[in-house]
Amino acid sequence: MSMGSFLYSVSILPLELAYKHLYIFLSELTGSYGTALIGLSLVSSILFVPLKHMAMAMQAREAVVQKVMAPQLAAIKRESRGGERQARIRALYRRYAYNPLMALRSSVGILLQVPFLCAAYYMIGSFGPIRALAWGIIPDLSRPDGLLGGFNALPLLMTLCNLGALYTASGFGRRDRLQGVVVAALFLALLYAAPSALLIYWTGNNALMLLGNVWQRLVPEKFAGLARRLYAPDRRFTFTPTAKGKGFAGFGPASVYAALSARGEASLFALSVLVTGLLVLIASPLALYVSEPDFFNLPVRDILMAMLPYLLLWLLLCAALRVVTPAPARPVLTFAALLAALIALVHSTLFTGDYGAINGTLLEKARNLGNISGFLVDAAVFSGLVLIIAVVFHFR
Repeated sequence: MSMGSFLYSVSILPLELAYKHLYIFLSELTGSYGTALIGLSLVSSILFVPLKHMAMAMQAREAVVQKVMAPQLAAIKRESRGGERQARIRALYRRYAYNPLMALRSSVGILLQVPFLCAAYYMIGSFGPIRALAWGIIPDLSRPDGLLGGFNALPLLMTLCNLGALYTASGFGRRDRLQGVVVAALFLALLYAAPSALLIYWTGNNALMLLGNVWQRLVPEKFAGLARRLYAPDRRFTFTPTAKGKGFAGFGPASVYAALSARGEASLFALSVLVTGLLVLIASPLALYVSEPDFFNLPVRDILMAMLPYLLLWLLLCAALRVVTPAPARPVLTFAALLAALIALVHSTLFTGDYGAINGTLLEKARNLGNISGFLVDAAVFSGLVLIIAVVFHFR
């Protein structure tokens, strides 16, 4: 496997698989591949709400840091030259725990969208059922629309929605809007000849973002700020440099994580999700493969590379679930993740059961699956693990 294929498998392919399965589900639900594209935009936009607020918070922090340092940087540039100036600027950056690369935080909202756009592009480009399929006034979802006498209308509509969302967003300065205009023009150039299905999906995303911005301007602040209060961590952030110049003061403990510290709880969730994924998607398939390699007629490397995108998809979905879960409910999510990891660990190592070898597609001793003793063992293991985890959470 080439390096390009490997990078595609670990970065874009998991997202592409998620989009494909979600698109198929929505098309079966709506009965139309075209309508399912609108549904795909809606689901993506809902999932992007917490990411949008995280990006806005990062942009706000960057703006405040720049505002605090701007007069000091101006004084340094006015009072010194050459090596002395560079040394003083580095000392200022150390004092505020700042790196010039952190300026990219203002672009994080745009950068977050790029992998999702790439995944949608690959998924739609390889999705056979939409080839030569018309939807409404679109003659072929797999080709550019050509609605304006041979010119494409959907890319222009996408750009208008993109610019509308940009100029209705709150908290954007002149530099941010200029950057957004450049990105909108770049998207117009890159996607002008893209399939109509991709343009419908991406235009739907931009239109929903525009409607969200208009809604925020029209509704009272107490409703507009509900998502920010739900998804913002319960911490106070100030820009007072520490005495040792190692970072910012003001990070108090998160009260919503009464059972565990915020950092410990997040780390426990990540570890539980990783262990569950490795056991179910890597260890179990490998154990089945090792039991009879000749049956599969594949090298173990191909088995691993086939399962790797699904492992990354599992990690991605769990990360998305944590992001969209309000902060007060995240310890409950961690409790469930830890329980799943321990159940997978116990059943993949201790209580494996004797179900016989695979004969074609059936187990030779499949009747053991319905044995009442197995159910009782499962119930006892589950109850015991719940009790252990509850004690751990109770005693921190």
